[in-house]
Amino acid sequence: MGAWKQVGHTFKLNHYALSWDPTGTNLVGPANIRERVRVDPGNNSYSGTFTLDQFDTGGNLLVHIQGNVRGQRITAD
Repeated sequence: MGAWKQVGHTFKLNHYALSWDPTGTNLVGPANIRERVRVDPGNNSYSGTFTLDQFDTGGNLLVHIQGNVRGQRITAD
């Protein structure tokens, strides 16, 4: 879901999703999640930054959140 672009070990990601209220019955609107992450050379972890922009159904920005992301690969074993 979304688009990504790779430059070396760095990835730019752009995703849209639909957000719902806590009851799961009322649509809040689209959310845009953007990340810029760097994958370690062994492809076992990544870290970077993200932004999340939550819009209402009329396209008005409700909230802008930014922060850091970090992930570690897990295996089935």
